[in-house]
Amino acid sequence: MFITHELSPLEMLSELVNLEGVSSADTKRFAELQHDKHLCPGFRDRVEAVLDAYKSHRNDVQDTQGMRDEGVDVQLRYHQDGDHRIGLQIKSHKEILDWKEKRDSNFVMRLKAQIAAAVANADIDYYYVLLCTDEVAHTRQIRFICSELKQFDKVRIVRPRQALTFFELDDTWISTFVAQILCKSDPLLDAARHQASSMEDDYAFLLLTLMCMACEGERVVTDERLSEIFDEGADLSPTAATANERLPEILWQLDGSGFNFSTADRDGLTIADFPTSWTALYFDQRHRHGEDIRDRLAMLLGIWPGSPKRKR
Repeated sequence: MFITHELSPLEMLSELVNLEGVSSADTKRFAELQHDKHLCPGFRDRVEAVLDAYKSHRNDVQDTQGMRDEGVDVQLRYHQDGDHRIGLQIKSHKEILDWKEKRDSNFVMRLKAQIAAAVANADIDYYYVLLCTDEVAHTRQIRFICSELKQFDKVRIVRPRQALTFFELDDTWISTFVAQILCKSDPLLDAARHQASSMEDDYAFLLLTLMCMACEGERVVTDERLSEIFDEGADLSPTAATANERLPEILWQLDGSGFNFSTADRDGLTIADFPTSWTALYFDQRHRHGEDIRDRLAMLLGIWPGSPKRKR
């Protein structure tokens, strides 16, 4: 796939921290996460996943994931038409709780000092403050922080719902999200997604899985394996039909589209008969990301459910 929409890693990070996939009530999960043990490593992994996705599509983005610096918990440094530095400052549930209960009266003053230090000493271009706390229990504290930091240019407050959504994303989802935006109008991706959009999701999921098996060297599939694949994508079924009812219907539709019925209990797979845009996309993604890419393709094709939504 080719890049058709140029977004910098900074712009992509902005997209990712603007997603909403959880409720305000879900943010109570932050109470169990410690600043150094969980939050810093977790957000560092998310940032690295973004840069890894860029490197799989272009070779002029050189990442230099920074260590913690003055006023910065996670630093994203990249070279793309010049050097750029983005700082992430993480505020945990415990820190905000201590401030709320007056065990830390200097919380806001210290946060402002950290921002000033990051801009002055770490040469930060843009600064994210991630509020990793209970959005319901600490509504007043969140509102106060947002008000106090309005004076700072290039500082973005990431509220708990967006922070938790970003924190809980897995690397494959991030990689796919980046590819979908960067290659939004790529002809191959367009063709593959258009073909998938004309199919029922459970049918498309089974067809995609069989295609991946064929591309990985398998030429036959057993009835037992077909049932297992159907169960994996059961949530994608457009009906309430059972496997015994729905699976035979799908298999009859699949016959001749890469899947070939047999009179025995082992059916054949033929790569050349699967959708050519899908097989081309498979080998493109295999080249960029290695093996075990079925789930990545399902996301790219719009088959996989439950994705976080962009807030607009």
